[in-house]
Amino acid sequence: MGKEILSRSQLKRLAEHKYSVTGVSLMEPFMQRFWKWIVLQIPESWAPNAMTLAGLIVNVVTTAILMCYSPDGKEEVRSFSQIPVCEMLNRQSAAVFC
Repeated sequence: MGKEILSRSQLKRLAEHKYSVTGVSLMEPFMQRFWKWIVLQIPESWAPNAMTLAGLIVNVVTTAILMCYSPDGKEEVRSFSQIPVCEMLNRQSAAVFC
């Protein structure tokens, strides 16, 4: 046929791999309770890609709502314009959203 995509040693390491979901953030212990609860609420018949798509749709819709109903930011630009980082972020966001 052709050259194998993975070598034998790579296939062996792949077979030995064990998935681990342990986290190291400070919020991890608190969020684990939420993740366990939410997993019980989602039907097992849902595909993981369907959950990802649903999350993407929620993020797009909420972002669109915030963009439509948020103030135009003129007051914020005036009050934070002396801080270089804020000025840079303001110009970049204006370039993206305008």
